[in-house]
Amino acid sequence: MPHDLLIPGGVGIDTALEDPKLKTLIGDWHLHHPGGRLAAVCSGALLLANSGILDGKPAAAHWPCQKQITRQFPAVQWNLDRSYIVQDGLCTSAGLTTGIDMALKLIRQDCGSDCALRVAQELAVSMHRTGGQRQFAPTLEGQFATQGGLGRLIDAMFKFPQATWTLIKMAAYAHMTPRSLSRHFKRDTSLSAMKFLEHIHVRHVYDRLLSGLPMAQELKHSGFGDAQRLNRAFQRVLGTGAPTYQRQFADPDTCS
Repeated sequence: MPHDLLIPGGVGIDTALEDPKLKTLIGDWHLHHPGGRLAAVCSGALLLANSGILDGKPAAAHWPCQKQITRQFPAVQWNLDRSYIVQDGLCTSAGLTTGIDMALKLIRQDCGSDCALRVAQELAVSMHRTGGQRQFAPTLEGQFATQGGLGRLIDAMFKFPQATWTLIKMAAYAHMTPRSLSRHFKRDTSLSAMKFLEHIHVRHVYDRLLSGLPMAQELKHSGFGDAQRLNRAFQRVLGTGAPTYQRQFADPDTCS
């Protein structure tokens, strides 16, 4: 029976890339296990790429590594907006959490949807999360990279997403003029203040929907007012509609 080889990422990956024995070991394993799967989590994909196994193949990886991996391994078809990619026995995930998503996909392939669902329930995770890995990058960067008045404002926006935040109210909270606030938002988050607020609203609703709250109930507290506005916001931020997220719990075989 074919085996699987799991390659983790994380601290020490740069040192591992310089180890010729490890490079040969991975290449030889792939050569002598034609029916086996190579599964790399997060930066572990760089070890696969370093062995030449991913040349001409699609692969996922953590998006902040974009400059490094496209420079070092230009022959790989890097897709940095995919949570994970499973194709032709080569499995790569964008990060640790998406590695769980990928593992559930492999369990589903080997043991069926019922088994994968039981594992997901035991881990208290969703069977599948749609949307690309970079969908909330601006809000993450803004939440952790800002200080002073803008940092306090962003903290308050995350804490009270349903407050009636207008540009004028945001500026007053941050002790800035609206023009200055807009300039700081663009500089620190690459989004306008109102677009940043929309990302927060979508993230808030997204998390609550994934926890199992009905759409009708969430609309009362979402700040969007109606389903059409909510769905348009999901499309702009995530590239998919809110109902898709809601259906994922009943559709464990949705493709990544």
